Amino acid sequence: MSPEEKARLKIDRKLESAGWQVVDRNHYSPSVTAIAVREGLLQGNLEADYLLFINGKAIGVMEAKKEDTGLTGIVAAQAENYARKLLNCYPCWQIEKAQNEIGPSLTGQFQNPNLTAFLSVSFTHHYEILVKVENENDRLYYIEQTA
Repeated sequence: MSPEEKARLKIDRKLESAGWQVVDRNHYSPSVTAIAVREGLLQGNLEADYLLFINGKAIGVMEAKKEDTGLTGIVAAQAENYARKLLNCYPCWQIEKAQNEIGPSLTGQFQNPNLTAFLSVSFTHHYEILVKVENENDRLYYIEQTA
């Protein structure tokens, strides 16, 4: 198994433990509440390592990097660029509307999250919090503090 394949398995497990269903792009279903699509297609023949959807709408892009790669400006710029290159066929969340549309069960794991805080922080930060913080209330605290 290649280092990339090992990393994907580890990331998949982390996402699944956080309440995401992880699938290959040919198994995407907009009916799943929280789904992470591996190698999601983007404009310009690009692929994001993971596209994240809640209730059929894109909410984030996740780019996997080596563990010793920090959340540098380059990594953030790549994820932001990918987020701007979503295919037109992917509906997207708009922060102003999301509070009412998503409701209290964001990923099936969090109870009554501060959705504005959640949506205002990049998923790479969320991932770091999910990996490093075990307690759900502590995760929500750090997400809200980062916003």
